[in-house]
Amino acid sequence: MSDVSEAGADDGLRAKEMVVGSVTHDAIERWITERENAGRTIDLYERDAVKDLARFIRNQLLAEGLA
Repeated sequence: MSDVSEAGADDGLRAKEMVVGSVTHDAIERWITERENAGRTIDLYERDAVKDLARFIRNQLLAEGLA
């Protein structure tokens, strides 16, 4: 692979990483807000809460076509 195509691939990967990071950040904020609005506690030591958060993030990434 040439240096030019490698640089382009690296740029594309970095851009995708930034988008995934942004979607993940937004999903976490949305998950927290929804739980707070529903009067639910946020205890990340609780296994079910962590599984729920992971599922929520995965669904957001799938909805954006990133997973």
